[in-house]
Amino acid sequence: MKHILPILLLGGVLSVQAQRGEHGLVGFAAMPGYGVEGTIGGGLGEVVRVTDEAGLRRYCAAEGPYTILFEGTIDLDDERDIDVASDKTIIGLNGRAVLDGIGFRGNGVSNVVIRGFTIRNAHQDAIAFRSSHHVWVDHCDLGNSDDGLLDFTIGSDLMTASWNCLHDHNKVSVCNSGTQHAEDVGRLNVSYHHNAFLRTTQRNPRIGYGCGHVWNNHYEDVRSYCVGFFCGARVVVEGNSFQRCKTPLKQMYSTDPASPFYGHASSVDNLFVECSGNMEGTGEVFDAKALYDYTMTLDASTDVQRVVTASAGPVAGLEYDLIPLPNHGRIDYPHTDGVLRWSKAPEAVAYHVRLATAPDKLDKKRPKRVVDNGLKTNALKPATTYYWRVDTQLADTLLRGAVWQFTTASRYACKPFPADGETHVSLQAMKGETEAQPLVLSWRPAFGAEGYRLTLTDAEGEVTRTAEVDARTTTWQPATLPYGRNYTWSVAPIVKGKAMADAPQWSFSAPIAEACEGMNEAEGWTRGLRSFVEVQDGAWFKASGDRVVSGEAGVGTLNAVWRGARLKAEVSVRMFDESDGKGRYRLYINDVLKSTISADVNTDALVNHPLGTFELNTGDQLRIELLPEGGESCRTDGILITPLER
Repeated sequence: MKHILPILLLGGVLSVQAQRGEHGLVGFAAMPGYGVEGTIGGGLGEVVRVTDEAGLRRYCAAEGPYTILFEGTIDLDDERDIDVASDKTIIGLNGRAVLDGIGFRGNGVSNVVIRGFTIRNAHQDAIAFRSSHHVWVDHCDLGNSDDGLLDFTIGSDLMTASWNCLHDHNKVSVCNSGTQHAEDVGRLNVSYHHNAFLRTTQRNPRIGYGCGHVWNNHYEDVRSYCVGFFCGARVVVEGNSFQRCKTPLKQMYSTDPASPFYGHASSVDNLFVECSGNMEGTGEVFDAKALYDYTMTLDASTDVQRVVTASAGPVAGLEYDLIPLPNHGRIDYPHTDGVLRWSKAPEAVAYHVRLATAPDKLDKKRPKRVVDNGLKTNALKPATTYYWRVDTQLADTLLRGAVWQFTTASRYACKPFPADGETHVSLQAMKGETEAQPLVLSWRPAFGAEGYRLTLTDAEGEVTRTAEVDARTTTWQPATLPYGRNYTWSVAPIVKGKAMADAPQWSFSAPIAEACEGMNEAEGWTRGLRSFVEVQDGAWFKASGDRVVSGEAGVGTLNAVWRGARLKAEVSVRMFDESDGKGRYRLYINDVLKSTISADVNTDALVNHPLGTFELNTGDQLRIELLPEGGESCRTDGILITPLER
């Protein structure tokens, strides 16, 4: 691996020698989401240099984009960490940026880059982000703090940790907020690559709810476990080096795959030397290559120890290691505004940009010289991989940049959600922590689209939804859809004012159970969102059929259709009313809220909770929502429908 920028001679003046991380930003933090195209930190704003605590605090918390260059040591016994606002790049210079006694924290922020710091003895976490997204932590040395070293919590998302040295610590790095945190559901997607975990105990990292990609990290003398996973997390553990470690892969809280607390992990091409405990995966994970390209960063597991120990932690020259947008490894890039961008370098007077379809063609291309950090280009084609390089012109020196790559989107929208052909789709989506909303469809954008024409129909021809959206929109909520139908939908790109007639057609289906008079087993109804089948065969309490449906971390749903004749009936839920919390239930008929009740008897026994008396007509769709609260998981044994009159 190369870590030295080439030394060039210009006018007899020797250039600055600069070290950098080999790969730059890749992984989840390089993905689009939440209305932004990727992570560039404060790279589009002013570059400032600071040397003391006051200056560092001031610029880190300031409004607007800044690249903040810091060199020196801040030695404090202070619980007031340095607050980081959105759109910041914070770089420690020359391996000589030390925080002793304090750390960095960001709450509700986005687009943040922290590189090149040594942080120790923090009174809380060395680095912590809560309710934040698009965060990259790179080439830092973190150790011996009171809580975590690198924590992403409270619904944070799209984060990458790379080339860090995390050492001599107990609770190292969490990407979760614990169990029963609805704000984490569907988020906490994180990449850890080329980090060194040395002489640590646990949480290296621990991931809950989201997707984790843990590749090419080096683990040495880990005392408890390395990678932990739970609560539906899907973690790809790939090409890592584990030496003298206990339990490289740790299933945290449940061995029952049906449990809401169960996690998933795969073990791919890892190296285990003198390890004990679990080294096997559970299989059900995700395809990282469908999200971003990281193959150019992938080292053989036998090389990882040498590569990582040689380069992890603070290095010199990071201020000249530019960050591109689109980020390195981006796929399905639509090039909507036609501009390639990169972060500003200090003292830069110009940039020389090369763009080609193969890396060996770059030096054959005549560079385009630009003063600003952006290049307008309309020469890109769909479904093509491009390589590009930006060399930085200083007053008397030219610094050769890294080679980046991205792949443009195809002419059509792709990668739909729900996936094409999916047969058990929940027609509700989470809205916040305590509400459900109609299903939200999504897709990856098309190249060159001016907008999209959206169409959804059911096989019976009774449901038709249409809409037109702009080119930056990649989601659609086509109002309430009934269960028990097969749906077809399309996203037709609009080009030159016309929708493409040959856009692909995607399909999904949403089966429905039938409600009946008397006792309906909860596990027999169609489940959606945060609802899980749980065994209760008498070890704690005895449920009908030895099964209940429980909720966890947000709203769960039970759905059925009334096929019987018209009648008036009392509807009740039979549930285990725990003594340590209060759950809630909502009943909807044909998507109209009819009843809300609290499950707060707190008897630790099965209880019938009446939802009310209602008129049911043939074809009515019933939805019962489970809302766990305060430790109450809404363990539902059944739904009782008692006729009162026909």
